[in-house]
Amino acid sequence: MAISHCRMVEKLIPQLLETKAVPELIWCIQYFTDIPERSLVQILIFCLESIGTVDKPAQYRKLLNATLHVPFSDVCLLPRLRIVPFHHALSLLHYLTAQLEAHEPEVELHNLVEWASLLLDAHYQRCLLSGDPQVLQLLHRIHKLVTDQVKFIRNNFLKDE
Repeated sequence: MAISHCRMVEKLIPQLLETKAVPELIWCIQYFTDIPERSLVQILIFCLESIGTVDKPAQYRKLLNATLHVPFSDVCLLPRLRIVPFHHALSLLHYLTAQLEAHEPEVELHNLVEWASLLLDAHYQRCLLSGDPQVLQLLHRIHKLVTDQVKFIRNNFLKDE
C-alpha cells in the first residue's frame, strides 16, 4: 500500500520535532512539495520557541526561513494561524517586519508579505485589543512599510497612469 507524500510528512514532522532534528526538518521542507499547513504551523511554533533558548539559533532561523518559503493554501493556513498563541504570532510578526526592513532579507518579499498578511488577519483583533504600546508600535511599523512600498510602486512603475 502506497502512502502519499502529504500523509508521510504528517507522520514524520512530529517525530522530527520531538527529537529536535533540525537538519532533517530542513531537508524534509526542501524535498517534499506537499507539506500540510498543520505541519507548517507546528514547525513555526517549534522555531519560535527554540530561537531564544538555544546557544546556536542560526539553524533554527534557517529552518524558519525554509518554512516561510513553503507553498501553502491561505484558506487552510488561516484557521491554523488563529490558534497559534498570541505571543508566538507577535514574535513571528516582529521577525517578518525585520526581514521586510532588511536590505537583503533572507526570505522572498512575496513570502514575507503573504505570511504577515495572514498573521495580521488571524490576530488583528487581539493586536488592537491588547492595548500594548509595543504591539501598536509594531502595527505602525508594518503600516509604514506597506505605505512606503505602495509609494515606491506608484513612483517607479505607475508614472504614466
